[in-house]
Amino acid sequence: MAPGGGWLVSGSNDKSVRVWDRANGTCTATLTGHTGGVEGVAVAPDGTWLASGSGDGTVRLWDQVRGNSRVALPGQAGPASSVVFAPDGTWLVTGSEDGTARIWDRASGTCTATFTGLTAGVDALAVAPDGTWLATGSEDGTARIWDRASGTCTATLTGHSRGVDALAVAPDGTWLATGSRDGTARIWDRASGTCTATLTGHSDWIRSVSISSDGTSLTTGSRDGTARTWDRASGVCTATRNGHIDRLRLAAISPDGTWIADCSRDQTVRIWDRTRMRVVTLVRADGAVYACAWADDSRTLAVAGQRGLYLYELRT
Repeated sequence: MAPGGGWLVSGSNDKSVRVWDRANGTCTATLTGHTGGVEGVAVAPDGTWLASGSGDGTVRLWDQVRGNSRVALPGQAGPASSVVFAPDGTWLVTGSEDGTARIWDRASGTCTATFTGLTAGVDALAVAPDGTWLATGSEDGTARIWDRASGTCTATLTGHSRGVDALAVAPDGTWLATGSRDGTARIWDRASGTCTATLTGHSDWIRSVSISSDGTSLTTGSRDGTARTWDRASGVCTATRNGHIDRLRLAAISPDGTWIADCSRDQTVRIWDRTRMRVVTLVRADGAVYACAWADDSRTLAVAGQRGLYLYELRT
């Protein structure tokens, strides 16, 4: 979803990127140029441009107004699976299955830093709120913290026994959380790089981690079909959300912290009241659901699935 929620962008295995008008649901632009499926998309903070990462190993920057490609960013030896913008929009970072992450200058399209040292692909990326550091999660079971200015690794976070598929940074930037294929999530102190809590309870790998806007709790979504809410201070599981009959792909807290959306391969999305921890609505899609994103108003939810893109408005 774009800032302000007026439009949204989707990427597809058909190699295209599409821009959609939120108000009427029409496609306003189809962006072509990738020769492989689109694996990640992101919108710049000012809403004027967007980026897409593809299985063809390139990242493309697109002008949202004109609907054309500004520049293609080559260099990855494997699929570009993750794309994240800096808070000020002047640069972006990409992660690839070739085991590298790269920083790109928005204006020139040049690569200003390449982060190496990982022994497997990059599956997750997150940028600190102040843009001074970023974190990567890898198939090699580690997460790493990188200094944005120097491009050096300042901490390697070890403890997971399998790949790290999910990452989230706290709103104040003092801690981060990781989710792993080993079925655990971990909370890490950013300054020291130490693990302050290991969150256990899931019986299969964790696909997503989302932190509340006040930083007091986080939620995890797992292939075991459940989602869990955890207290950040104690590391205790305060609620387990059940009901899905297939794997969860994503659990996302709304920007205002009121709602949680759980998306599943069982073709449903369940929206929960975060305070009362009860389901307020259930929506069904035509096929498995893979991802969702909240608009800034915390009332509109975009859902991406096997058979298309859906927009839901939450009315209470």
